[in-house]
Amino acid sequence: EGWIQSSHDVSEGGLAVCLAEKLFGSGLGCRIDFAAKDELNWLFAEGGHRWVISTAEPEKVQAHFGGQAQQIGTVQSEPHLNLPGTTLEVIDAEEIWSGSIERLMAN
Repeated sequence: EGWIQSSHDVSEGGLAVCLAEKLFGSGLGCRIDFAAKDELNWLFAEGGHRWVISTAEPEKVQAHFGGQAQQIGTVQSEPHLNLPGTTLEVIDAEEIWSGSIERLMAN
């Protein structure tokens, strides 16, 4: 129906890594706002079957998924990953992410 603009599964690294991967190369950023008891667990937990969906019509996503969907933030034109408690430049997050295996192998 065209109301989902993009989607990405939340798997290795959890929600924070999923969001970063979605932003790499896009020139965009996001601001994540949610209330959770354990924000670190919520951001980095790998368990469960979750997806991040971007849409200009969140009410249609809510209606389609019967209340199983929750809005956690917004897309922004500035290339920053704004998470609760921290903000990263997307380019810096991509550099850290892309060189992680090389750094592990070097040690």
